[in-house]
Amino acid sequence: MPSQIILYDVIQLDLLSPQVSRLVLQPRDLKISLGFVAGQYIKVIHDDGGESPLSIACAPSETLQIELHLSHPAKNQKALEILSQAKAGVPLRISGPYGTCTLQRMLPDAALLFYVRGTGFAPAKAMLEELVKRPLVQPVHLFWGVATAADFYLQDLIKSWEHAFADFRYTPIVSRTVDQHKLRDAVILAHPDLSGFQIYASGPPEMVYSALTDFQQHGLYKERFYSDVIDYESKPIL
Repeated sequence: MPSQIILYDVIQLDLLSPQVSRLVLQPRDLKISLGFVAGQYIKVIHDDGGESPLSIACAPSETLQIELHLSHPAKNQKALEILSQAKAGVPLRISGPYGTCTLQRMLPDAALLFYVRGTGFAPAKAMLEELVKRPLVQPVHLFWGVATAADFYLQDLIKSWEHAFADFRYTPIVSRTVDQHKLRDAVILAHPDLSGFQIYASGPPEMVYSALTDFQQHGLYKERFYSDVIDYESKPIL
């Protein structure tokens, strides 16, 4: 695993929703940066040695910039620490990239379904930005679940994907923690036979694990289910 720690400056900070901020980072030394592919994540290294994994929310570009979607509810002290550093102009110490659930592992012709909750949208956004650059022909369906309608963000960007892709669908689902099955049920209702799909899942571990079990009962091949939540012990903050 990569061990190099690189200083990144926060060059943009804006609020996407009441509890999610976008941080755009650029390496302090442009000669030294983390090479990554869409779908991977990084770790922010805290002063006490602790680590906060965060999904990269953009496709690679020549700018070397990294976009992060930071969920910072009042109870998440580590996230609030990162937000405080960003507001104060303190550079972040970043290591990475991590994760193997990227487009390179996916089939180029099977229908692609994104099953994400909260800021699990971030790696899906990165992959969709990468796919926009390609002559994509297979269907893409994004299912995104959040706790309240106010938690959705970048809706204009999602709408633009309807024009960028030949076959793109978007299903937003509002569901509290106690009824997160609504997101799963929406997938099964839209696609009762998942045998022709590959699925990328990003969200709380219990949501991802239960989805793998439930979706296999509707025809999904296990090897076509991708999630770093399952692949690794170290999981992005979602």
